[in-house]
This record gives sequence, C-alpha cells and structure tokens, in this order.
Amino acid sequence: MTLPRLPRRSAAVLGATALALSGLGAVAGPAAAEARGIDDACTGNTADAGFTDIAYLTADGEDAVNCLVAYALTEGVSDSQYAPAQGVKRYQMALFLHRELAHLAAANTAIAMPHGAGNTFEDVDGLSEEAQTAIDALVAAGITDGRNDTEFDPHAIVTRLDMASFIVRVQAYVADQLADGTAAYSADDSTAEFDDLTMGVPRRDDVYALESVGIVEGTSTTTYAPYAPVTRAQMAFFLTRHLDENIESGRSLAVGQDVVWNSTQVLAYGDLSDAVAAAASGDVLVTMGEFTETERILLDDDGVVVTGRGETVVHGSFEVRSAADVTLDGLLLTDYVTAAGVTAGVYLADVTGVEITNTVFVGGDEGTFAGRGVENETGGAVEGVRLLNNEFYFNVTGVYANPSADYVIDRNVFQQNTAGSVNDADSTIRENVFGSNGEGVGLNSTGSTVAGNLFGANDVHVADYTRTYSLETIQAANGFDADVEVAEGETANLIVDMG
Repeated sequence: MTLPRLPRRSAAVLGATALALSGLGAVAGPAAAEARGIDDACTGNTADAGFTDIAYLTADGEDAVNCLVAYALTEGVSDSQYAPAQGVKRYQMALFLHRELAHLAAANTAIAMPHGAGNTFEDVDGLSEEAQTAIDALVAAGITDGRNDTEFDPHAIVTRLDMASFIVRVQAYVADQLADGTAAYSADDSTAEFDDLTMGVPRRDDVYALESVGIVEGTSTTTYAPYAPVTRAQMAFFLTRHLDENIESGRSLAVGQDVVWNSTQVLAYGDLSDAVAAAASGDVLVTMGEFTETERILLDDDGVVVTGRGETVVHGSFEVRSAADVTLDGLLLTDYVTAAGVTAGVYLADVTGVEITNTVFVGGDEGTFAGRGVENETGGAVEGVRLLNNEFYFNVTGVYANPSADYVIDRNVFQQNTAGSVNDADSTIRENVFGSNGEGVGLNSTGSTVAGNLFGANDVHVADYTRTYSLETIQAANGFDADVEVAEGETANLIVDMG
C-alpha cells in the first residue's frame, strides 16, 4: 500500500545571498584532486530535513546538509533553520566531530569512543553538557586543545585551516584505533600547490593531506584561503566527504534502513525495541528507516523521546506504561500489534504528560479499517496526554479515550476512519480536521469540549451518546463544509449533513 507522507514542519523561507551559501567555492584545477562525492555516505540518506533556509545552496549542498541530519550530526539551529551562512564556532566543531566519532565507533567495534576526565578550561561552563563532554573527549584524544590551560575559546570561529587540522587529527585517531597506518591521511599524497599555503603557514600539511583524498578543495586553482571562516554549509561538505571516504574504504558503514541513535548515550542500535529497552530516563532516540516489530515496544522510563528523521516507518506498536513525560514524534505507525485483545498503534496505561506529535497512524488500507491509533487502558490513570499535529487513516478508531483518560486532541487530521475520535472520558477536541469518516467525534462522557474543528463528508459529524450536550452550541463552535442539522438518532443525538 502507499503510505501517507509524514507531516511537514512549516516556517517562513529565509533569504540569503548565493555567495554566502554557495558551499566550498571553485573546483580545484587539474593539479589538484577532485573533491570526492558523497554517494557512499549519503545515497538514500538525503530526505528533506525540513530546513527552509538551505534553498539557495546547490543541490549537492542541500544533500550534504540533509545527510548530516540523517547521521544525527546536526539538528540545525531550530526545526526549520540550519543557518548555512553562519560561521562554525569551536564548540560547535567539537560537537560535530564528537558525533561523527560516535557514528564511526558504533559502525566499527575496533574504534573506541574517546572519553575525557574533565578539563581545566574556565570558559566552557556556560555550554551544554553535551558540548563540554565533546570538548573533554576530543582533548583526551589529542584532536584539539585549548588556547592555553584555562581557555578553550569556544565561541571563536573555525578557519579553513583549523578545520583541516581537526579532521586530520580525527582520522589519525581512527587509524591509531584500527592499528592501520594506511588509514591516516598524508600530505605526501597530494599533487596540489596553493600559493597562499606558504612555508610560513602552520599546519599547511593538514590541508594537503585532506586534499589528497578529496575532502577539501581550493577556493580557486591556486588558492585555499586558509584563514577564511568555515560556514555551516561548508562544514556539511567536509564532514559528509570525510564519512564517505571512511565508508568507501571499508572502515565504517553508511546509515542503513534500520538505525536508532541514542543521542544522549551516544550509542547506535539496529533494532528499535533493543534501543528502547536500553534507554534510560531522559534519553533521546533518533530513528531512521523502517522497523518491523512483532510485539509492542514498551516505554516505561520517564522522559524518553523517540523521534523520527525523514520517513521513519514502524510496522508495530508502542506501549507507554507507568511513565511520565514520554514523547513520540515524527513516526509512521502501521500494522499494529494485538496484545490482550487490543490492537492499537500506541497503548497508554498509568501515564502522565505523554505527547504524541507529527506522527501518522495507518490502521489498514484504503477501504479496510483496522485497529485504533491511540487508546488507553480502561481504569488506568492517564493524565495530561496531548495529541498534536498527527494524522489518522483507515483506523477503526483514530483516538479512543477510555474512561479515566485526560486527552487534549489538538490540530490532528482524521481521514477515512470508521470513527475519528471516540471519547468515553472528558477530552478537549480542538482545531482538528475530520473528513470522510463514518463518525467524526463520538461523545460518551458529559464534560468534553469540541471547538474550532472542521468537519466534512463524514456520515455523522458529531454523535452525542449521552444526549446531554447542546449540539446547536457545538455546531456554532465548529466549521462544516456543508449545511448541517441536529437530528435525534436511535442511540444518540447527531450533527449530520442536511438532506
């Protein structure tokens, strides 16, 4: 079957000059190696990450940025912005390289992840814990050091010369871990000659070492611009080319169809249920690809986030039990698992503060309805559950709020389900779209709020099984794409299309 696409985050398109966003500049001349492609690392891993400010990059530049997201090396400066023209700061470079090392170590067990024992830098205290960990690890591995014993200078902009040295040292660390001297890059293999890399330029051999394997190129056939700042757009090229060289050489693996990154613990898993089982409270799991699960995936630790990148498809179900503040985001769930007689994409029991966002629930196929998208255990405490910006297709019921539930159902799409939202518990149902369902909203408790929704082409838009609501008030508080009327049905009062 054809699965619906995941919801897209929207934001205003940001302008920038083509010069600032153009990537790495001119291709080096005949005397230099060509910049390598990124096919080995990025084929199949360039799904649109949702950044609206990279439209002015070349197609290759956009692919490099999106590929970085697929490898969990960046999340951008926000959900919708990558800031490609911004210079890369030293602490950001540490984050990029630490995350890249995490991938290399996860893909090749011979490479150990470096760990630091703390440093004496007095100017890093305001950075995130991840940034401080990255700096400690890179210092311990000899990949970077401070300006002096007490200053790292985390907000200084990285130059093209600095960048070359960072990546050469990362590769030297990899070569040392593999006990393979051929894995290190050497300036002796370069045929380029850049006029601005004179004998007085420190670490110029690092540039030639990277040039020899196509990771860097000149800004012209005769210049490298060693002291020019590295932009985030350029950094995407440098890192994806570095990944590509290691993958082509057999030292690492590309992100596959079944990869889960625990970005908190910096670990990778090929199985979603294994990643969730190993997660601790507060961990963030970044999923990419397609997963098939024969049993419900149990989430029972507080604060765990499972978020999809690109189009993450899960053939199976989640069960969130005895946990608080769990988030499921950006997934596509289908082929739900049946357990204890209940077939549901997400099953909730004794939870509080659960958020399910930007997720697609596909119960069956066109004309065939199966399962419930979200359902809670009858009698189990379910408090503060928010369903935001999700889509529900071909379910018997999109959302089933059993008694004792506390749901906010906000800005979702319910399309072609037997029933969109059935509420045996008081729920807030607002600003959703209900279209072509057998029943849009079913009310089986007396305290639900139904407002700001749009109804269209449902057999029944709203069914009040308690016969206590003023359906005229509900009619006035919502939108309908055709004239409707209130009718008295055999088991409920109804809002239906006229005629």
